[in-house]
Amino acid sequence: MDAKWLELLKASGWQLGALSLSLAAFWALIKFGVLPAIDMPLIVYGLPLAVLVTGFLALFGAAEQGAGVLAEKRRKAVAERDQQKKLQNQKDELAAYLPFLTDREKRILGYLLHNSQKTFTAHIDGDLAASLYNRGFVKLLAKPGQHVSQIHASFGVPDHLWEVLEANKKCFPKDLKQPVGRSRPWHSGMI
Repeated sequence: MDAKWLELLKASGWQLGALSLSLAAFWALIKFGVLPAIDMPLIVYGLPLAVLVTGFLALFGAAEQGAGVLAEKRRKAVAERDQQKKLQNQKDELAAYLPFLTDREKRILGYLLHNSQKTFTAHIDGDLAASLYNRGFVKLLAKPGQHVSQIHASFGVPDHLWEVLEANKKCFPKDLKQPVGRSRPWHSGMI
């Protein structure tokens, strides 16, 4: 007997299911007399066995595919939970650090809050906002492959941290309107 029939095991679940249904239909047609009875042992015993084998292979294929879908959903749920936990940790870190902000950091964040400005442009190292950048309270907004010059890089306060700042506005100076001709609080004045 040629072993080529084992190639059947490489078929997908839906293909095996379709084969199982067609073999079962063929077997039922013989059993109910629609087709003439065949007394060959291969048909009498082999056909029901083929229906069972292909049917179970189809079920196991579907179960494996279902398990893969469930595993992917679980992986996504865990990644989402981890991301939310990370964001909450950053919010908690900022809230805990607020009493320890330096005057310069308070002026920078206060200016941004007062002017409803989440982003600003500074030197690539963050200039006077470097300590906020190093702590992760402001982020470099450049995308991979984007050109950023040494003196003009975009920084911003992430949305989840902006919520913490807005909830704690009382911690920041109130007189932060930008006078004409003066540099922003994050600029050292050197270019």
